[in-house]
Amino acid sequence: QREDTGEDVRGDADFMEALPTKAGEEAARQAATEFAMGAFPNHDLDGDEALGAIPCEGNDKAIRVVENVCVILLLPFIWLYDCFVFIIGARLFRVGSVVYTSVRNQAHLFLNGMSPYEFSTSLTTVNLVVLCSVWYNFMDQARLAFFPTSADYALAVINFGIWTVLV
Repeated sequence: QREDTGEDVRGDADFMEALPTKAGEEAARQAATEFAMGAFPNHDLDGDEALGAIPCEGNDKAIRVVENVCVILLLPFIWLYDCFVFIIGARLFRVGSVVYTSVRNQAHLFLNGMSPYEFSTSLTTVNLVVLCSVWYNFMDQARLAFFPTSADYALAVINFGIWTVLV
């Protein structure tokens, strides 16, 4: 059972040890009655004393002055952060969602071959002549650079067929 609140506490008795001294018991009792930043509120007192404020002495006043100066110096940065997060951040989110929707729509059109990404092939006489002339101009250099000598005869037959189309 807790000394400060009287609540039952679950604990593993194998790992619990009694405090050996009265000073240890007093320190544990004091630690159990404090918040992380101060004591429990005392309803018998007024003002700051009721909230567990401890009267300032010497260095404590200096620390509070330093804390207040730091808050004043950081206030413009906090305002900038709030401005960015709540104003600019909201606008960026809206713009980002519009861009995401647009990119997703364009990807859908592209992947499904819809306008403006339609792809169709048609072989016309002009296209055939252009294709044959490109082949005939560049295949001889490609044959010398990229193909083995065993492919020379097959490429010569293909080049003859293309030359026949061109003439």
